Amino acid sequence: MARATEALRDATLILVGHGAGGRAAIVERHARTIRRGGTFAAVRTCSLQDGDGLDRTLAGARGENAYILPVLMADGFTMRILSARIAEHAAGAVLCRPVGTLPGLADLLAEQALRTAAERGWSPAETAVLVAAHGTARNPGSARIAEAHAERIRRSGRFAAVEAGFLDQAPTIEDVRRALAGNCVVTGLFVECGAHGERDVPMRLAPFERETPYAGPVGSCPGFADLLVEQVMLTLASQRVA
Repeated sequence: MARATEALRDATLILVGHGAGGRAAIVERHARTIRRGGTFAAVRTCSLQDGDGLDRTLAGARGENAYILPVLMADGFTMRILSARIAEHAAGAVLCRPVGTLPGLADLLAEQALRTAAERGWSPAETAVLVAAHGTARNPGSARIAEAHAERIRRSGRFAAVEAGFLDQAPTIEDVRRALAGNCVVTGLFVECGAHGERDVPMRLAPFERETPYAGPVGSCPGFADLLVEQVMLTLASQRVA
């Protein structure tokens, strides 16, 4: 780890968020945390929704030792768009896999669930966890990532049950909630407090008479910044093996 950290001292990290609805505050907050850590020479942010700003930020990294980290939860169509923009504006920069693919994200989701259950005095062993994600029929990989995180949490054996449910594909959040008996907490596989991460999930849960607390988007957790750095470290390690 020490060698990897030293190798990044002269590197630029570019965090690329989705920027849905113009919101990129969470990504910038994590960028400030990473800057304070001093691992990178510079940490910049941009969003996919701001195409001109994205292109300018990428162009500014041309010729630098740059790592581009998508602060996204899925590896699909959006990643192909980003890869094309990098090839055009920042050839030579290293594109990391989206942070949502990192196995350690399951630990943050589990921590959210444990904290939310504890706030209500519920025993984890008697509480189910619903991992809420976007999902899309256009990219099956999106659902697979959410299901993989649910499986990792399930294997820990700490909760009564763990399942993934989706906004835009089956099984829906509502269907999964109906199938989970008893106490249930919901964690959000989202980065930003945008429409999906902040509004849509609670709306889907509102019709249920039994309380179903929502822990919010996992991207709002303080430990999320550590995962961003870890993903870059893993990318660097894979480069050395190759």
